[in-house]
Amino acid sequence: TGRSSAGGGSGGSSGGAGTGDREGDVGGGVRGNSGSGEGKGRCSSDHGRSAAGLGGGGGGYDQPQRGGGGGGGSAATDARSATDLPSLAALVEVQVAGWAAAGDKNTFFAAFNKACKLGMVPNQRPRDDDPQRAQLLHHTLDTLEAAYLPLVTRLPAAKWCAGPLWSCAKAGYWGGGLAEALLQRLGRGSGALMHKANGQEHANVWWSLSVAPEEVLQTGQAEEVLDASAKGLRQMGAASIGPQACSNVLLACARLQRSPTDLLHHLTACLAAQPDAAECQHLSNSLYALGKLREDCSHTPQPQDLQRLLDEVSRRLAGGLHVAGSSGREGGGGRFIPQELSNILLGCAKLGYTDLTLLQPLAVAAGEATGRMNGQDLSNSLYALAVLDCKDPAYAPAVVQLAA
Repeated sequence: TGRSSAGGGSGGSSGGAGTGDREGDVGGGVRGNSGSGEGKGRCSSDHGRSAAGLGGGGGGYDQPQRGGGGGGGSAATDARSATDLPSLAALVEVQVAGWAAAGDKNTFFAAFNKACKLGMVPNQRPRDDDPQRAQLLHHTLDTLEAAYLPLVTRLPAAKWCAGPLWSCAKAGYWGGGLAEALLQRLGRGSGALMHKANGQEHANVWWSLSVAPEEVLQTGQAEEVLDASAKGLRQMGAASIGPQACSNVLLACARLQRSPTDLLHHLTACLAAQPDAAECQHLSNSLYALGKLREDCSHTPQPQDLQRLLDEVSRRLAGGLHVAGSSGREGGGGRFIPQELSNILLGCAKLGYTDLTLLQPLAVAAGEATGRMNGQDLSNSLYALAVLDCKDPAYAPAVVQLAA
C-alpha cells in the first residue's frame, strides 16, 4: 500500500524540516542530472553517496492562512486540526471528495504538509523507521493524490505545486504520477509560475528534485522548472530569498551536480549578506555544498562571500556556540550540533581552506563533541583534518579525541 521511492532515499530522514525546525540526518547523496541546459549539467559521473550526512535539507512550507486560495475549511473538516497521522488519515478519507469538489487548495496544501510532519500519536515526532507509519502515510498520500490530480492543471501559483511536491519528496512517494504532473504544471509556459515564486517555494522545488529518482528527473519538465527557477532566483535579493532557501538550493545543486555559476554566486552572496540571520545548520550545509561543488564541478565561490560565511562560523565558535545537541535533532538554530561541525570541516577540506584561525577552534569543538558524534561524523572529521594537513601540535588533542 502506498508507493515507495525508487532511488531518492537518503542516509537518514528522507526529507527536510518544516520552517524553523531542525530535521535529522539527510543523506548527502549526489544525483547525476541527465539534462543539459545553460551553464549547468552533470559535473561528474559519480552517482555514489557523498561522505557527509547533512542535517536539514528541504525547507518544508508554511501553512496558508485560512480563507485564501480556494476554500478555508472549518475545524471539523480542516486538516490543520489533526494532531496525529491516524486522525489526519481518517479526516482525509471522509472529507477529501468535498475538498476536491470545492477546489479547496488550502486544505489540500495543509493535508499534504501535515501528513509528512505528524507522528502516530499526538505530539510525537514522526519516526521514519516506523513501517506502520510509512504504510499509513503512503495510503493517505494515495488518497490525496487521486483527488488532487484533477486540479493540478488549473493551479494558479507555484505554492500549490511546490508544497505537495515537497511532501512527495519527504515521504519518498514517487510512483503515482503526482510529482510529474506538478512539474508539468510548474514548467508550462516556460516556467511562468516559477518566475513568480517566493524563496521558500524555489527552495522546496530544488530540494525535492535533489532527492527524486532519476525517472522523475527525466520526465515532467524538470529541466524547464529548474531553468525557470534559476532565472527567478537571480532576480531576487537577499531579503526575498533568505538564508534557509539559499542553503537548500546550494545543497540541491551539489546533489544534482549542477553548476550554474551566476546562480551559485548570487545565492552565496545573498547568504553572505545576512550571516547573522543564518542558523548554524544553514552555514554548515552551505559550506559543505560549496566544497562539494568545487570538488565535483570546479565551481569556485567568490572569496569575499566565502570569507564572510567562514568568519561567521569563527564568531560563533568563539562565543561557545558549538555545544548543543546530541547526534541529531536537538539544538537551537544558534548552536552547532556535532554533525554540523563535521560537515564544516569536510567543506573546508573540499574548499582547500587552511586558515588556522578557523581550523584550530573548529577542530577543538569537533574534538569536544566526539562523544555525541556517530561513526560517519568521526571519520569525516578525521579525514578532513588529514586532507588539510593539520599536523600542528595544537590539533593533537582533537585528533586523539576523534580517533579514540
